[in-house]
Amino acid sequence: MTGTAKTEEKEFLKMFKMPVIEVPTNLPNIRVDLPIQAFATLRGKWQYVREEVEYMFQLGRPVLVGTTSVESSEYLSDLLKSRNIPHNVLNARPKYAAREAEIIAQAGRKHAITISTNMAGRGTDIILGGNPKMLAKEIVEDNVLPFLSHDTPDVETEGESTSHKGLSKIKLGPSSLALLAKAAIMEGEIHYYGVN
Repeated sequence: MTGTAKTEEKEFLKMFKMPVIEVPTNLPNIRVDLPIQAFATLRGKWQYVREEVEYMFQLGRPVLVGTTSVESSEYLSDLLKSRNIPHNVLNARPKYAAREAEIIAQAGRKHAITISTNMAGRGTDIILGGNPKMLAKEIVEDNVLPFLSHDTPDVETEGESTSHKGLSKIKLGPSSLALLAKAAIMEGEIHYYGVN
């Protein structure tokens, strides 16, 4: 099941000899289709996109910009950098590929700007507000792990032990957060910090 097969109905018939059956929505469609916009120059088009992204960023809306080439994604990235607009780029370059899951998982966060070529994020859901597990992991990595030294004693819990090295790989949940707190207390240092 997909939300994009109807537009490619002929291709499905040709390649897979399978018909596309449209299932009606349970609620009326409230989408507003805006008129097509044409630009005299590529520069004018990308300036308009940058302005629109900047406006959405100021509102706090997450934005996903799809581009058709690596060069286009990097050109738009340069335009956003010139305006100090934080954003993530996801394209075929290896330096971005390693963070693909993380970037897509957080693309729905407030103020998140993601520039992507059409190769990226295939089959990945973008959750409005961001992925809670990734957010929790970020909070632990930023606010707990820095306070644990490399000589943090091993901590036993329910027959299993873990050390500082293993803390970044544990599953997040109440018991793992308690384990982190216990490790910090055993180290003899208690730090207070705010988490938004």
